[in-house]
Amino acid sequence: MSDRLKEVRVSASDPNGLAEVTVDSTGGLVDIRFNDRMLRSTPGAMAQAVMAALTAAKEQIAGGSPVCWKAGTPGRTS
Repeated sequence: MSDRLKEVRVSASDPNGLAEVTVDSTGGLVDIRFNDRMLRSTPGAMAQAVMAALTAAKEQIAGGSPVCWKAGTPGRTS
């Protein structure tokens, strides 16, 4: 795998904006962040938010989305 490809990162949020995940070029989870509203959510809602965000990020990687960036570069896709 090329060095540039290894540095690819994609972030995505769930539709409600409760969770944001970042995945690497293989779709592996490298970061997860939660909105403060997550504290008032049920465990089931939290799981759904994480899975929705993870699915969205992996779909972007699989589709070769142009909205990818190098590790450490600020940005976000939803």
